[in-house]
Amino acid sequence: MATMELRAELFQSINPLLDNEYLLRKVIDFANSLTLKLHKTKNADNTDNCHDTDEEIEENIRQAFNELKAVKEGNSQTRDFFEVVNEL
Repeated sequence: MATMELRAELFQSINPLLDNEYLLRKVIDFANSLTLKLHKTKNADNTDNCHDTDEEIEENIRQAFNELKAVKEGNSQTRDFFEVVNEL
């Protein structure tokens, strides 16, 4: 799957969790644990499979969840995935 399709699938999967603070925090914790695993794997392999630094990855994840929170609170609007794809 292309990255854009995977992102859309991720957001569709997370969308039902936006109404439950406990589950949303669990998702954030899981994302943070994945970032730590990526960091450990990168150091163990001594290779750089990703051009972003760990801090950039973590900031991107935080930004994504902040955007999800804004959507939940009604401070931001979303667009249909296929609408965005058609623009491209």
